[in-house]
Amino acid sequence: PLNNFFFLLPTHQTNLDIPRTRPALSLLAYCSYHNQDYARAAEFYEELVALCPETEEYQLYFTQSLVMAESFLDATRVSSAITSSSSLSQRWLLLKAQAELEEGLLSASSSTLARCMEDDPETILSLAAVEYRAGKYSNALEKYRIAKEIMGNLPMLSYFTALCHYKLGQYDLAMDLVDGIIAVMREEQLGTDNPKFWQQESTFVVEAFNLKAALCHEEKQYHAAKDVLKELCELHDDENLDTITIHNDAIINLEKDPSVGMQKLSYLLSNASFPPETLGNLLTVYVSHGQEDASAELFESNKQHINGLTPPVLYAYLNATIL
Repeated sequence: PLNNFFFLLPTHQTNLDIPRTRPALSLLAYCSYHNQDYARAAEFYEELVALCPETEEYQLYFTQSLVMAESFLDATRVSSAITSSSSLSQRWLLLKAQAELEEGLLSASSSTLARCMEDDPETILSLAAVEYRAGKYSNALEKYRIAKEIMGNLPMLSYFTALCHYKLGQYDLAMDLVDGIIAVMREEQLGTDNPKFWQQESTFVVEAFNLKAALCHEEKQYHAAKDVLKELCELHDDENLDTITIHNDAIINLEKDPSVGMQKLSYLLSNASFPPETLGNLLTVYVSHGQEDASAELFESNKQHINGLTPPVLYAYLNATIL
């Protein structure tokens, strides 16, 4: 009878069943990395480093996977094995500097970048990032200007330049730049068969929309800020929104429905990669809407790192209010 089939059922397999050969590990590492499973990719590249210690590329990819997995301490440790004679020394140093930057080691990152090629655009961009993290926004602007002369008028450079102007309170200059990014997106969208091409990281459209909303909010144009984020959410079809957009949408639409805003911020806080501002903002919302028990519970459960995630003035205010 046609229904009498015998099916092969999968048996339980462990990691030991995966062939530990160089081609297999290399393919698994590559696929894991491009699947954005960076921690898994790092595990495979670590095995490849042990299997082929003479291959510098595997050491480089191992470090890069650790950086993408936000294991910055491990990335710094691994990248310390760099030698100046290495043909990959520039890329090694840039990864090491990035790991140090993310750890908050600005001086160490700056020292590492001093060993890089000065005229390499990646070096200039990394130096700009260090200046920005240090709050030296004018210095960062100058670095981005130099990078623009070398690389051209890229959306990335326009966005980071706008961000520096925003931090310096130069809202008109920042607005012109983000409007330019969004205008290019709208123009290109009319001439492409892929309506969501703008979601590629290289376009910086999502970042531009969020920065425009922040600019409108700073200038007390609250309705305009809401319209900007509404358009962004519609472009996404309200699906797969990034954490920054969810956070900003919750803050800007807080007056409309505080409970929804609280839910969104709580949702973000339950994820490991929440925006640093989320905790302080959620506590502020709880306090300002009479949620004393919720604010006290949240404050107590996050006491170990709340001081590092909130400005000193806000921390003191929240601590005093909750007490």
